[in-house]
Amino acid sequence: MTEQPVLCEIDGRGVATVTLNRPEVNNAYNGDMIMALIDAVERFAADDQVRVIVLRGNGKHFQAGADLSWVRGNREKSWNENL
Repeated sequence: MTEQPVLCEIDGRGVATVTLNRPEVNNAYNGDMIMALIDAVERFAADDQVRVIVLRGNGKHFQAGADLSWVRGNREKSWNENL
């Protein structure tokens, strides 16, 4: 996938929008999305201009839970790799 799994923007009022961006799988989360969400929230939390964070989903559905193909792939990993 070439698209970013999470899109971020801040408007002039200090409203930060975090958009889940995997509409082809109903925004099901995987490792890349989790890391991108953590990064976005940490960046916005450290920005004094941000007053509120809005979380939304791109496409028809907000979020469908875990991406099952990603979950299946994690079964083969060690405890530390999954952590």
